[in-house]
Amino acid sequence: MTAFSLNAQTWPLSDYSISALGGSELTNGLAGGLNAAQFYDVDVNRDGTKDLIVFDRDGSKLMVYEAIPDGDCVSYQLNDELANYFPLMDQFVIPKDYTRDGVPDLFTFSQIGIDGMQVYRGIDMGDHLEFELVVLDQNFANVLAYRLGNQFINVPVSRIDLPAIADIDGDGDLDILTFPSNGGSLNLYHNLQVEEDLDFDEILFELADNCWGKFYESDNSEEIFLADNTGACARPGIAGGAQQRHNGSTTLVWDPNRDGLPDVLIGDFTSDQLVHLQNGGVLGSALMTSQDFRFPAYDQSAVLSTFLASFHLDVDCDNKKDILVSPNITNGSAKTNNVLFYKNIGVNQDSFKFLSNDFLANTILDYGRKSSPATVDINGDGWMDIVIGVAQDENNTVPVDARLVVLLNNADGSNPGFAVSDEDYLGLTIFSEGSRMFAPAFGDMDSDGDMDIVVGDESGFLIYGENIAGPDQPIDIPTVQYGWQGIDTRNIAVPTIADVNRDGLLDLVIGVRNLENDPNTNMPCGNLNYYQNVGSASSPSFMTNPATAPNSRCIGKVNENYFNTSSVYASPYLYDTGDSLILISGIENGTISRYKVGAVDETWQRIDSFIGGLDEGIISKPVLADLNNDEILELIVGNQRGGFSIYTSTIKTNGELISSTMEPPVQLDYSIYPNPIGPGMQLNMNMPWSAYDVHLFDLQGKRVFQTSVFSESSSIDLPTIPAGIYFMTVFAEASSISEKLIIFN
Repeated sequence: MTAFSLNAQTWPLSDYSISALGGSELTNGLAGGLNAAQFYDVDVNRDGTKDLIVFDRDGSKLMVYEAIPDGDCVSYQLNDELANYFPLMDQFVIPKDYTRDGVPDLFTFSQIGIDGMQVYRGIDMGDHLEFELVVLDQNFANVLAYRLGNQFINVPVSRIDLPAIADIDGDGDLDILTFPSNGGSLNLYHNLQVEEDLDFDEILFELADNCWGKFYESDNSEEIFLADNTGACARPGIAGGAQQRHNGSTTLVWDPNRDGLPDVLIGDFTSDQLVHLQNGGVLGSALMTSQDFRFPAYDQSAVLSTFLASFHLDVDCDNKKDILVSPNITNGSAKTNNVLFYKNIGVNQDSFKFLSNDFLANTILDYGRKSSPATVDINGDGWMDIVIGVAQDENNTVPVDARLVVLLNNADGSNPGFAVSDEDYLGLTIFSEGSRMFAPAFGDMDSDGDMDIVVGDESGFLIYGENIAGPDQPIDIPTVQYGWQGIDTRNIAVPTIADVNRDGLLDLVIGVRNLENDPNTNMPCGNLNYYQNVGSASSPSFMTNPATAPNSRCIGKVNENYFNTSSVYASPYLYDTGDSLILISGIENGTISRYKVGAVDETWQRIDSFIGGLDEGIISKPVLADLNNDEILELIVGNQRGGFSIYTSTIKTNGELISSTMEPPVQLDYSIYPNPIGPGMQLNMNMPWSAYDVHLFDLQGKRVFQTSVFSESSSIDLPTIPAGIYFMTVFAEASSISEKLIIFN
């Protein structure tokens, strides 16, 4: 087995209170939002009470909500520290104890380029769980496989499916139910642990039934066909039989009538509801004999915009498993009011009653998708407030427009909290028909001592509002101007404001979605457009073409596309210490980089590739600000999920680090070899630190490996992954090294 150590987050999540509009406190206000959440009850902190694991498919973000005693039940409180012990996973996670040692293991989508599953074995550390990747003893790639004669074939699982892992045949070990990519019947992969007297930590499957339950899911709709007997699989009554079906289904195995036979609850890519299939067969020979295609038909049916997933767990402490329903994908799905809670009110068998559409989400500040924070003193009280730009959610039950949201700093000295005071600041919803996303920035553009606003939108245009209040007064912006200065980046515009060339005038740096090309060489050069202020102190003016000097399409040659992805979503923020500028930039894969800012025509040096070791899912939008006036900067991060988080950084307001040893030396003495590296070879590392973390990314920006090392010299066994070019980043605290690593077979 390959050991997996804890996540490398070094900047802690703040505990600032967050209150919704109207004043109610959100107990998990800084959790960052929920878009396509998966829910499981697991005793993560090993105190005897089951906590809540939440894995959001939108960005593959895992969160742990610790169960806190609350009267006769519990409340769930986000615990970032417990989440840091989990490995980085993709698409889905299913906790199941396959070793039968009382410790949950993790089944997750393969990260080695094969449609299938990998497994992490759980380890009980006394007060938390840790996990290690299971390296399977088979002549095949390291994914769950089934035996066919003398060969092994991967158990196929589509990246958008959610398979079921349960004891289907009642023999005590875990089997797999999953749809193949080219058929509408459910495959049963039988676990042979018991039959072949294998050790509990060994995994071996066989394809036992390629039409379990004898039903067939329609090729192009949510319709399901049932068979009359166990002798043959159902088929649709159309000429030519079944065609290749669409790709996308979720499967939950349960026994609601407690007859010992597993039923299934199925979500489909083409449907906005769930189908319950009841098993009328016998153990070992399933036959689905009836269906509720508007589950639960006897109560309010589970309806969301598209493609649902269901989860069976007790969330109200009555020892009855309830059902939670949420979207399984993000495209076309609702981003708020999207976690349906069905309470189990049954006595001798399960029966469910709809209670709410915002389970857990009602404790989180969540505005749907693509949140973009900025900071400014809105009310002139001397404390920094937060303004969040959010994107349109047209798939919600009630469509939500793109807008700006204000959170005022309820300063109490050392530990401020924030309360929502305005959910349509400046009335920008009037532009939402053409502007589906807003990214605000503040700066004194006209040098009159107060902060004006510049807002980028999804179309690439800017909105400007002049503050007429004067110094130290509450902001007063009576009007806004769309299409300001004629600037058009042609796609998403994420502006930041600073005097980049130090001429006393505030310039604009705008992050764009895609990689820009140098107009002279037509070669890729970066992701940040620079617009130099060529006006006067009181009247800013900008040339509209970023390729025309003194502008630049690629300021600092900051290339946030170093993973060669098709899109970047560069989200820059420039912090002015007074003496110099600090650039931090988020990108589509969720990481945040820090740069040393030089002259306009220089290449700016990347200092950190993963600032604070943070992973916010995808599309991170960072801002630095001193929120509690302690001269230490907080990092405020928006994300794809529509909320935001606040972390305590190690950077002082003057730009110095709290510990000077955290700055990397000018020339780092290190070696990583061999490179290229092949099968059976160990990667040797000599680093200038005694403790550091290693991340390996593929060209799509997906993390395929992570570990921690506690020695300057070490040898690492890499996982079995396809040959190709990868990017390895090594970092300790705020310092990092990035190298290209070539792997061959």
